Amino acid sequence: MKPKLILTIAVALLIVICFGLFLTSFTLRVTECAVVLRWENPTYALVGTAKGQAGLHWKLPWPIDKVEKFDARVNVFSTKFEETFTQDSYTLVVTASTGWRIADPIKFREKVGTVAKAQEHLTGLVRTYKNAVIGKHPLAHLISTDPETLQFDNIENEMLANIGREAEDKYGLIVEFTKIKHINLPPAVT
Repeated sequence: MKPKLILTIAVALLIVICFGLFLTSFTLRVTECAVVLRWENPTYALVGTAKGQAGLHWKLPWPIDKVEKFDARVNVFSTKFEETFTQDSYTLVVTASTGWRIADPIKFREKVGTVAKAQEHLTGLVRTYKNAVIGKHPLAHLISTDPETLQFDNIENEMLANIGREAEDKYGLIVEFTKIKHINLPPAVT
């Protein structure tokens, strides 16, 4: 055989092998999670932050298997200023900041689908539980010069527990933190 023919065959074979690897493998970064779909049905999920799951993975070629990846890092958002009432009927204007990440990629894909929709759902949960929890406490638990009556951390932890439980059950999300960002009096009072 001629050397030129051997080189052409070798290059063609290398291209076919590379294309085959491209069709049957995918990489998962530490900052990602993925759902592997077989015929559009979820078969299994991978979370890059879990030990040993980041790296090279095998799949069947498209259209049999398809991989959908999501960002597994903590996403942070803040709510808008909203009026909230305390137990002793004081009106406060409060914003909260929340950090969340995907815990169950299959549930996240089925129930939510996108980061924007997840944030939309979480905004509703934060609003609901912020109002409910602050409504159970008097103003002195939020704003006080006496450290004994101040229960700011307990209020934030109660909000986090309620939001976190519902977010994980309904949407496959873990809420890492929920903090009260600002507390103001409404403009009519000031």
